[in-house]
Amino acid sequence: MRKEEVKRSWSVSYIMLTIMVSIITGIIGYFLKNIFDRPERRVLTVTETQTENLLNLGQKVQDEIITSYTLRNTPSETIKSYFRYSATIHNTGDIGVEKLKVFVQIDNSDVILVKTPSITAVPPDIHQGIILQQNKKGVEVSKDEWEVSLLNPHESITFAYIGYSTKEVNNASFTLVPRKKDWAVIRKGAKTFSESNSRFDKTDIEKRVEILFALLIMSVCVMLLFVSVFLLILFAPQGSRRLFGRQRSRGLFGRRSVHDESDSSSDST
Repeated sequence: MRKEEVKRSWSVSYIMLTIMVSIITGIIGYFLKNIFDRPERRVLTVTETQTENLLNLGQKVQDEIITSYTLRNTPSETIKSYFRYSATIHNTGDIGVEKLKVFVQIDNSDVILVKTPSITAVPPDIHQGIILQQNKKGVEVSKDEWEVSLLNPHESITFAYIGYSTKEVNNASFTLVPRKKDWAVIRKGAKTFSESNSRFDKTDIEKRVEILFALLIMSVCVMLLFVSVFLLILFAPQGSRRLFGRQRSRGLFGRRSVHDESDSSSDST
């Protein structure tokens, strides 16, 4: 019975150790995967430049020089406000982005957006290898929409627009917004906007806290693993020694019994 109890305790300890090692290995693997096997970066960086009203001349110039700007199709109308806007979309991610939607808008309804922008790319030869499709249906005069077929990592495309108005407009704000599912959009000098890339929105402090927390969990798991192995080594040999000792004592007792029987038989003869 004791031999069976020792074997049973040994098997239970081995099963518990196996389960604990499996759990600790799974936890360590999970944190290592989150730290080192990060998903692909899907980030677009937008850089914008905009001028003020270029027809807003100083008072001294207005007193000495009379200027007039008119439209080619409607020369009777005088242009009193003129703006230039440029925005560059740079793929700073790890993979290419396909069918990228680009939206351009002016917040002032009095300013008309000229929908024949100057489009350049870096490197320049990709301009010939991509398809640019403009949406010409149901778009307001202050809005424009494009679709870029492909923009690989480290490639960029620039849209340069002109806006004008027959009214005196002091301020007009242009905005270019690229849209693609699961892609983050970063504006230089502005807040980061993203759809489902919250990991890229985290500050360096938050990332360091996550790494330290993961290292702490891993350290605890490693300590538990060492403690489990130590306990198994500490208690398992005692059971094996007891089992070995009982087997030896039973062997000696058996030999004595046989000797006694032989002696008794000789006496009887």
